[in-house]
Amino acid sequence: MRRLTDGWCNLSPRVRCLFWGGWTLALSLLAVLGLPGGRPPVVGALLRQQEANRTLWPELRQLAALPERRADAPRAQALSFSPLAFQTPAVHLVRWQPAGAGGELSVRMRWSEMGPLFVRLAAQDMRVSRFTLEPDGDALCLTLQLERGR
Repeated sequence: MRRLTDGWCNLSPRVRCLFWGGWTLALSLLAVLGLPGGRPPVVGALLRQQEANRTLWPELRQLAALPERRADAPRAQALSFSPLAFQTPAVHLVRWQPAGAGGELSVRMRWSEMGPLFVRLAAQDMRVSRFTLEPDGDALCLTLQLERGR
């Protein structure tokens, strides 16, 4: 083993670079040709995805040109916010403390009602800047710091 290392070190740097480059090229060709289809499966999947994107691109341009779909178009009128709307059989309003363009809302509810609560807040154009979630017996006490979205 020592003789191989000594022989490699005795070669000039130019010859070592040529050997290294030749072996790298040979192994790369073997790896590419040894794979099914002559190219890695990931490359084939990427090419198929690029072709699908290329066919969808004109449709995307048409959708972007529609006035009601444009980003600078005015947003649809949101529902007006009312903390009393959160008083339902599944969600109990504990406290509402108005402040400026928002306020602090505390509700008591089950975990399954978490998603619909945030959907309702988004529909009423209210953003959550802070929240706390604490267990309260068999339910949860959620306190939200709300701000008007616009």
